[in-house]
Amino acid sequence: MGVLLGYSNRIDSAILSGGAWSAGLPVTNLQTRILGQIARTADATNTSSVINIDFGVARNIQIASLVNHNISLFGRVVFSASSDNFATTSYTSGEIEVWPAVYSSDDLEWEDESWWTGTYTAEDTEGYTTNITHIIPLLAYYRYWRISILDDTNPDGFIQLGRVFLGSAWQPTRDAEVGLGLGWETLTTVQKALSGTKYFQHRSPYRVTKFTLNVIDLDEAMNKALEIDKLMVIDGEVMFVQDTNDTIHAMRRRYLGTMRELNLIEFPYVGLGKKAYTIEEII
Repeated sequence: MGVLLGYSNRIDSAILSGGAWSAGLPVTNLQTRILGQIARTADATNTSSVINIDFGVARNIQIASLVNHNISLFGRVVFSASSDNFATTSYTSGEIEVWPAVYSSDDLEWEDESWWTGTYTAEDTEGYTTNITHIIPLLAYYRYWRISILDDTNPDGFIQLGRVFLGSAWQPTRDAEVGLGLGWETLTTVQKALSGTKYFQHRSPYRVTKFTLNVIDLDEAMNKALEIDKLMVIDGEVMFVQDTNDTIHAMRRRYLGTMRELNLIEFPYVGLGKKAYTIEEII
């Protein structure tokens, strides 16, 4: 449990292949940071919805995520890895439900749209940038990775994605202190006429999380907190997970973002650090 930061997304330097992708929306679109520049499969069949990834050398991958996807209610994803281009499979996540049940029937009324499935509805997910995130429970140094999307009944007739994140991760030994804040911010502007009528220029809201790691030992402060700041600065992608054990609110508490500022690591006690973070969602 506890907060986790994914960093050093390796997807941009990889060679991507496999599946069947639209000529106008190729799989290489996943190697841009513009989430709206999607990659789309030619159809929704399982053989078309595959991404083979070759990093050229073995990489330490501890977190994997598909961002801004259209995977349907019954879709599943498998993340797997190999040292020998899948002559053998060295790691597999197994089939992961993209939309697991989050409500029990006791929480819902008989007339509710999701009474039978317990999953989010389209209305629930509106306004969120969708992602499915898998945390790899071991050190995984492999050159070859494969993402298999199993959603051949997708009503859109295709699978589309805006971004893939495959990177390292840091879960601090001690969790964020009590007081973590999560909410929405917006660049929506307002002008008020002489009559007092307000006119709005709507902009999509984005999530922001603020938290403090109140106790970081010296090695962790130097090897992780300081190094991640150097690597990511304020423009590098980070995958934020508020609680690694939470599946019910994962849609709301996991997102791709950037660090808003680089805060100093303070040392209020000998050998123990303290650091504040503000993570701002990429939309």
